[in-house]
Amino acid sequence: MEIKKVDSQNSDFLLLKGKLENFLDKEYEKYNSPREQYRSSDENIDLTAVYIAYDNKTPIGIAGFKMKNETIAELKKVFVLEGHTGSGVAMSLVALIESDAKECGATHMILKTGDPLRFAVDLYLRLGYEFIPNYAPYVGDNTAICMRKSLEDHVWSGEKRAAVREGISYLNIYRGDIFVIKYDGLALRSDEARASIISDIKMLAQSGIKIILIHGGKPYIEEEIKKQGVISEFIGGRRVTTPKILEIIETLYLREISPKLSMDLSAVGVALSGQKGQLLLCEKKKIKGKNLGLVGTIKEVNRAILDNLLVSGLVPIISPIGTDETGQAYNVLPEEVATAIAKIMKAEKLIFISDKDGILHKDGTVVSEMDVDLAERLKDDICESMYPKVISAVDSVQSGVKSVHIINGTRPDILFDEIMTHNGAGTMFVEKLAYSKHKKVLEKLKGEHGNVVIS
Repeated sequence: MEIKKVDSQNSDFLLLKGKLENFLDKEYEKYNSPREQYRSSDENIDLTAVYIAYDNKTPIGIAGFKMKNETIAELKKVFVLEGHTGSGVAMSLVALIESDAKECGATHMILKTGDPLRFAVDLYLRLGYEFIPNYAPYVGDNTAICMRKSLEDHVWSGEKRAAVREGISYLNIYRGDIFVIKYDGLALRSDEARASIISDIKMLAQSGIKIILIHGGKPYIEEEIKKQGVISEFIGGRRVTTPKILEIIETLYLREISPKLSMDLSAVGVALSGQKGQLLLCEKKKIKGKNLGLVGTIKEVNRAILDNLLVSGLVPIISPIGTDETGQAYNVLPEEVATAIAKIMKAEKLIFISDKDGILHKDGTVVSEMDVDLAERLKDDICESMYPKVISAVDSVQSGVKSVHIINGTRPDILFDEIMTHNGAGTMFVEKLAYSKHKKVLEKLKGEHGNVVIS
């Protein structure tokens, strides 16, 4: 799919505009609607900007907007041909329109849809629009539904719009595929980047990509443990989870972090504990025979729960707490949860959103690609915070996950840049690189003296 900005007299735009009017006539004919009273003025409106979506040079969707005054823009003529609905075309068109309107000075976008077009109402609600009283000329039209959205936040930048126009094909490539995303607790704390990442997760989900989100919360947990004066014991670098610490973790996950993410992902996010329906069936985890308390390792994932949510276009937001057959809760490493789910769901991508740029060369630049052999050779040089992610990446790609990505979630637009651009923005793991790439990466990682820096 390609999206182009055109003028309002473009022949392709006029063609789809005519199809839109015919469609609306059929949808409204069974309603007592005063549509004809304002149709002529609506048809002749001078649009500020118009976009057309193409599929192999065939026009399949349109959208435009009109500046009503200095700060209010009106969304107009949003239409996608039958056979292409539900594929992210309308969402992409509206997002570009919103960004364009914001550059024209608009702080709010308004629109009119109608009672016969409940599918459109649902789309706009998912995109963050709210109901408002009918505005002129729709006052008195009982079939009209008017909506508004603030353009102050979560609108694509000019650079991002250009990337969408050039790289929208990535959405088509991955439509219907499953992405498992593990959102690190440290990355969650970056408010600016978080807003951007959440916006992009919604965009991917609304484009037909099936998203499963697993969150962490380590810094929040450590702060609360310290605040409550709880003494922690560590074995092999892992905190022993006592009943009191598990209580702290459950409270933070289930009452604060997960509900907040669900609110951020309004209309698509569903908060879900790994305990629900034995989603994450666990057993007690030990390190070298030593007991870690209420720390669990995953035995089984209840895929049916996730499938039921994904088929409805929802994003499961999973708190990494599992349970055994008796109902005993366990604290589970988020990376382990993400890996287990990615494997059972045969995910296209497993994405670790951390506070690190990925795997780094000695000169500090990001290693854009790695494979299993490179990871095995260099595992002794991996820093402690990155080690679980690298181990998970190796396990995942060896188990059928197509690729694993490590990106820096403290940077705005990072998820978009990694998924929607050719060069990416972090480190991507695959099972096997071509020999020439493998050799080049290994040589650069070793540096001048054979030392490796992986952080």
